[in-house]
Amino acid sequence: MDERGGDVATLLADRLRLVAALSGLGAEALKLQQREGALRIERMRLEESGAAAGTDLEEETAALEAARRDLDERVAAAERDIGTIDRLLAESGGGGGRNRR
Repeated sequence: MDERGGDVATLLADRLRLVAALSGLGAEALKLQQREGALRIERMRLEESGAAAGTDLEEETAALEAARRDLDERVAAAERDIGTIDRLLAESGGGGGRNRR
C-alpha cells in the first residue's frame, strides 16, 4: 500500500476506535440517566413524606452533575476528533468511495 493509502487506513482505524469509544460514552450516558432518574424518584418520595432530602442525596446529586459535565466534555471531544478525521479523509479522497466515479 502506498503512503497515502497507509494514511487513509490509519485514519479509518482511528475513526473506528473513536466511534467505538463514543458508543461506550453513550452507554455511560444511559447509566447516568438511570441514576438521575432514581435520585429524582427518591427526592419525590422524601418530599411526599415530608422528610428533608439529606446530605447524602445532595452529595450524590452534585457528583452526578459533575459526572454529566465530564461525560459531555468527553463526548464533545470525541465528536470533534471524528469530525477532524472525516475532514482529513475527505481531503485525501479516502471518504469510502463517496468521491469516486
